[in-house]
Parts: sequence; structure tokens; C-alpha cells
Amino acid sequence: DKALQLLTVMAHSLVEWSAITCNAAISACDKASKWETALQLLSLMVQSHVESDTFAASAAISACHKGNRWEKALQLFSSIAQCRIECGTITYNAAISACQIASNWDFAVHHLSMMVQKKVELAPSTFSSVISACEKVGKWEKALCLISAIEDRRVEMNTVTCNAAVSACEKGSKWEKAWLILSSMTQIEVNRNTITFNAMVSASEKGGEWEQASQMFSVMAVSKVKANLITFNAAISACEKEGEWEEALQLFEAMWRCKVESDTVTFNAMISAFEKGGEWEKALQLLGVIPRSGVECGAITFNAALSACGKAGRWEQALHLFSAMAGSKVKPNAISYSAAISACDTRSEWKKAMQLLSIMAQGKVEPNVVVTSAAIGVCEKGGEWKRALRLFNTTALSKVKLNTISFNAAISACVTGDNWKWSLQLFCVMAQTLVVAETN
Repeated sequence: DKALQLLTVMAHSLVEWSAITCNAAISACDKASKWETALQLLSLMVQSHVESDTFAASAAISACHKGNRWEKALQLFSSIAQCRIECGTITYNAAISACQIASNWDFAVHHLSMMVQKKVELAPSTFSSVISACEKVGKWEKALCLISAIEDRRVEMNTVTCNAAVSACEKGSKWEKAWLILSSMTQIEVNRNTITFNAMVSASEKGGEWEQASQMFSVMAVSKVKANLITFNAAISACEKEGEWEEALQLFEAMWRCKVESDTVTFNAMISAFEKGGEWEKALQLLGVIPRSGVECGAITFNAALSACGKAGRWEQALHLFSAMAGSKVKPNAISYSAAISACDTRSEWKKAMQLLSIMAQGKVEPNVVVTSAAIGVCEKGGEWKRALRLFNTTALSKVKLNTISFNAAISACVTGDNWKWSLQLFCVMAQTLVVAETN
């Protein structure tokens, strides 16, 4: 604003504006992210017949970019091109950065192509912005093509460019390619930071490579890069997905030693790891630790613990936990009810299952096919085949779409009641509704 005031004073004092004066004023606006003032100054330059140059245009575009006004930045870039002002690397980079913020990957790639055609010098930041724009919208294949282009053109790589490339590989679950880029950074003497390793660990997680994710901590130690919450969460999640609860626990304990505070994601992944490993007692122990850590438990946290108890046949603990869930002001969802009802299946506690269905209706939680199928199965195993069939019929009349498990539970109920005619009829309905029957 002061820059604009100074130019106004100059005009009143009949001091002639120059391109250098205006450029300095617009550059000041760019540094302060005053995009509106920058555009006003650019407009005044035209009105005062001061010839605009690349520097002024680049600074104005950059100001719009910093002010998150990417539409204005791209409009300005377009008008500059129409005025036949020669655009250089800085101008193109400012426009591409605006595309990156807007996740407008096709525009970013288009501007990169124009730079190549017009033989404008390509900087590492140019590729970083284009790769990031592609990575943000999941166009990882395009991003990987750009990585190859960098190698072909022998553009000097830096940490930002490499990080964008590794992140693109992570989005595309290409952990091998991410590892190659990470390894090459040492060879080309580019520093690796926490962002680099976080993307690598996340890529390993998505690729199901829990060992690779865990090994990254040793590499980080050698590189003297500190792991943070994101690093640990991604590695623990990688172990959780593969059922490696012991390795996940080691990482969790390492977090405490490194004084990295856990969050909801950490606890959810750990309890889920215990659930997959059949360690229901450890899941409940950790659930008890969470409140003391100052982290709030959510439905996902309770659901994982419920599932752990259910799979271990600990239906009483599951129902106790379900009650505690309501007491902690966490509203149970369809998954919570499904896990609790499934836990009743181990002892054929059909009465408890029906009570849960009743509570679910009172709480106005919409049942899904998993919930109803679990309830039908509990009734069938408890010898309540008529109740199981009534529940099946009620579900069929509702908006819930039946699946193979629903039909199989209902057919098993008919078998339990020696009602072969109903079994055959249900099997025919199953075939007509295009549900694939299990041959066994």
C-alpha cells in the first residue's frame, strides 16, 4: 500500500514513472502477498504508458499466487502472452506454481510444454511444481514421465524436486521407483529430509512392504534425519496391514523413546494390529492407556477393539466395551454394532444380538447388510431358525441389499429347522438376484 501511495505522490509531483520504479513497487507487493495492489499497479503502468516487462508481470503473477488467487494469476499470464511480452523462466514458474496450488495439472503440463517449445530455460523448481500438480490429483504416471524427462534433459535435481518425485511414486504405490529415487539422491549429492523419508515409508505401506517401511528408520539414523509422527504412523500402519503386530509394537515403543507423541491414527493402527494378530488383551490394555495420553478415542478405535474381542470369542468383553463406548460419548456406528453382534455369534447369544438390533433402531443408526447378516447368523446358530427367517424377510423388504452371507445364513436356518422346501426356494431367489452361491 505504501508503494502505491509513493507512486501516487510521484504522479501529483509530476515526477515521471519509470519501469524500474513500477517494478520495484510491484516486487514489494509480491513480497507482502498484496495481490490486489500489484494488479492495480500493473493497471496504472498501462494507463501511464509505462512499458510493462517480464519482471513486472512475473512479480504480479507471483503476488496472485501467494495470495491463493490462482485464477487471477493464470488470467494475467494469458493476457501477458497476448500482449506478446516475452515470458522467461520466472514468469512461467509463477504461472506453474499457481497451477500447482489449484491442482490444475493439465495447465501445468501445458505451460511446461510451451517452455520447451520456446526454449525457455527449465529450472528444478519448474519440474517440482509440475510434478506436485500431477501428484496432487493422482496423475502419478504423468509425474513419473516428468521424472524421466528430468533425467533425459540433465536438469539439476534438488531436494524439493526429488521429494515431489518420491511423493508421486507414493501416490501411485510405486515403492520400488520411490526407493530408486531415494537411493539416487545420495549419488547426486542431494540432501534427504524428513519429507523424503515420510513419502518413502508411505509408499512402502501402500505397497504392502512393511519390512521396507521399518528399515527406513535405520537409513534415517545414518542420514541423521529425525523421524516424526507421520513417519511412525505410516510405518505402524504398514505393519498393521500385514498383521505384523510385534513389529508395530516395537515401532510404537520407539516413538516413546524418541519423545514423539502419539495421536488417534497411531492408536487406531496399533489396536487394529493387535486385532489382526488375535491379541485382544493387548488391544484392551492399549485402549485403557489412550485417555491418559490426552488423545480422544473415536468410533474407529473402539471398533477395532470390539473386533479383536469378537474374533477371540470374548463376547462378554465385547459387550462390556460396547457399553463403555456409549459412556464415553462416542456414538456407535453400523460397524460397531456389526462387531458387537458378530461377537455374540461365538456363543450363539441370539438374545443379546436382538437387543443390540433394538438399541440400534432406537439410536437411529441405519443397519447395513453386514449387521443384519451377522444377526441372522447368530439366530441360526442359537437354534432360532424361525426368528432368523423373519429377520431375513424383514431385511429383504428394507433398503438393505442382501448378499451371499445373508442368503447362506437364512438357508442354514432352514436346514436347522428341517425345512428343505424353504431352503430350495431361497436358493432359487438367490440365483435370480444374481448373488453368487457358495458351492460348499
